[in-house]
Amino acid sequence: MTDCLPTPAEADNIPAPPARETTAPAFAGPFFERTDWRAFALTAAMLLAVYLWTLAPDVTLENSGMMATGATYGGIINPPGYPLWTIYSWLFTHLLPFSTIAWRVGVGSGVAATLAGGLVALMVSRGGKLLLENSPGFARRSLADQNLMRIVCGCVAGLALGFSVPVWQKAVIVDIWTFGELVFGIMLCLLMRWMAEPNARKYLYRAALVYSMLVTERWEMLVLAPGLLTLVFISAPKLGRDLFFATATVTFLIWLCVKFGLPQFLSYFGLSDELKWFFAFAFAPAAVAALVFIAMKRSAGSEWKAATICMIMVFLGLGCFFYLPIASMMNPPVNWGYPRTIEGFYHCISRGQYEELHPTHNWYLFGAQLCMVAKDTSNAFGWYYLPFAVLPFCFLHKMQPAAQKWLFGPIVIFIYVGPVLIAMLNPSADKQSMELHQPYWSALYVALAMWAGLGMITLAAMTPPAWGRTKSKAAAER
Repeated sequence: MTDCLPTPAEADNIPAPPARETTAPAFAGPFFERTDWRAFALTAAMLLAVYLWTLAPDVTLENSGMMATGATYGGIINPPGYPLWTIYSWLFTHLLPFSTIAWRVGVGSGVAATLAGGLVALMVSRGGKLLLENSPGFARRSLADQNLMRIVCGCVAGLALGFSVPVWQKAVIVDIWTFGELVFGIMLCLLMRWMAEPNARKYLYRAALVYSMLVTERWEMLVLAPGLLTLVFISAPKLGRDLFFATATVTFLIWLCVKFGLPQFLSYFGLSDELKWFFAFAFAPAAVAALVFIAMKRSAGSEWKAATICMIMVFLGLGCFFYLPIASMMNPPVNWGYPRTIEGFYHCISRGQYEELHPTHNWYLFGAQLCMVAKDTSNAFGWYYLPFAVLPFCFLHKMQPAAQKWLFGPIVIFIYVGPVLIAMLNPSADKQSMELHQPYWSALYVALAMWAGLGMITLAAMTPPAWGRTKSKAAAER
């Protein structure tokens, strides 16, 4: 047996076995911790209590009656039909066995706004730890103090969103807006989870699916697509490059379908010249980033599989529109546009009955519109939150690279749901127009609420812990 053993010289030449590749997860436990869910639950409980107390008991003005009837029978309400909202509200009309139909659908509006505010509290609580976990002022606190700071600041941010004027107004009546805020919040949570661990692509795929579902409920969120591409560039440049080219390829194929041979199919993608130039300008940052990255790295196509999956998920989400012809075949009492026909289907999802959009083409007018929306936002959201929203960016140089990337994500989203959306909708200066467009700016409030909550956590971390000093002195005296 000893003859089979290698000599010391031979043992030195034996190659070591290859190391087993292990891909340890970036987070030992769940990304959203128990403290984050406590902030979510506390915020949601307070919002829901106030919404139920102030809920309209019956049908209100505008489209309330039509929407309540459409939700009751699973029908087709005004374009673009809002298929997911119809199914969501239908559940409340059948799960709640008491009170009026309008009240039941109103409860659904309140629950959606409640969950949206809770998701903001969830992201602020988790984001506060992500941004400040290496900060000396935050690290020297006890774990209980850190958790308390995260819960309180998360709740304040969620309540700021829930009690803002346009959100509260729509949360206590029959309306479609708060459900869109809920879907928007879910998308942001998935993007936050993916940006914290870019190799976990499943969260990006889910975010792409939720975004396309959001478009079926909030058509104006089409303008957010180039912003999301830019956000992907920030976290994963190679994937952002290939995703941009996948988007450009699909857009080019749609243009070919409209231009040659298939005028009846996808004809609603024919945009006016003003909108074509507007969307070209909106996609310009993503295009420039893709070309610069290719010039620097001299490579392309390495992430084509992930980009293809993202595009597939987008089209799966848009498939929610096929609920419209199926429901229309049942001939419900509210059957707007009769989408069971091809012409009616195109008319419904393209919002054919409404006036065509004419984006702002004057820089002076655009500046005036920005000032008007800023003033309206400060009044509707609360100007006293705005100084806190600026505070996190004052300490950007002290944050870790991962935290910096996550903090820049809401900036990109803010630009596209703010100035870019304002330019697309082109609101006029009269009071009636501003009130009509006010719900469209509610996505702005989500970003402002998140920044305000993070600013409060930052300020709390900078404040000397007076109770901690007293406790240390007492311990030293003993």
